[in-house]
Amino acid sequence: MANDLNAQGFYVVVGGNIEKYRKLQNDSLQSLAEKIGVTKKTVHRYERAEIRISIEKLIQVASILNTTVEELTSGILKYDDTK
Repeated sequence: MANDLNAQGFYVVVGGNIEKYRKLQNDSLQSLAEKIGVTKKTVHRYERAEIRISIEKLIQVASILNTTVEELTSGILKYDDTK
């Protein structure tokens, strides 16, 4: 059970960072979705941690948003420390 909570926390942080970097690039949900080959709803669900993003898609998103996977996963330890 603890691993599920930690995994969920990972996706909450990643989703928030995807949204942050997408907005910094003035990119819309639709535009990002088209660039990575998914629907607008899927990107929204990634950002809300409703579904898990694959590492392949995470790498694509990082490249499109001119950032790194490391930046998109930044804050994981801080999230875990709040428990």
